[in-house]
Amino acid sequence: MTKTFSAQQNLDYWKDQAQPIIQRKFEEWAEKGEPVSLFRGLSNIVMTTLIYLLLGDEIGEKYATELAPKVRAYEIAFQTPETKALPRWLSKNGRLMDEVEDLMVELVRGETTRRLENVEKYKNNPDYLQQVLNTVGAEYIDGTIY
Repeated sequence: MTKTFSAQQNLDYWKDQAQPIIQRKFEEWAEKGEPVSLFRGLSNIVMTTLIYLLLGDEIGEKYATELAPKVRAYEIAFQTPETKALPRWLSKNGRLMDEVEDLMVELVRGETTRRLENVEKYKNNPDYLQQVLNTVGAEYIDGTIY
């Protein structure tokens, strides 16, 4: 995967993908005219961009607005003492982590299945998920991923 991350064509693609995402977010902030938390705002931009780069345009367009704050909340919950010391079901943060993980598994499984049903359509996608699928050579046969 190191080759994937350092390949110039992928770096160029990801840069081109990130620019409009960042531009849209800054325009949205400007239109609202409200104060923006620098840390949370930039964190949201980074997370949104990563969703596009890791899972592809289609998932990004559909789910990035919903996923970015959930993944950021997951990161915070992951660092709390109760999620390290107690079973997850015992704390609100632990249950949040389970919810976000379940959502990500559902999205990645669905996207993987969709791509494997039409390999030719997606094989040249430069997002990370497709690079992994291309590398491991997974197949979709009769409703099962191999």
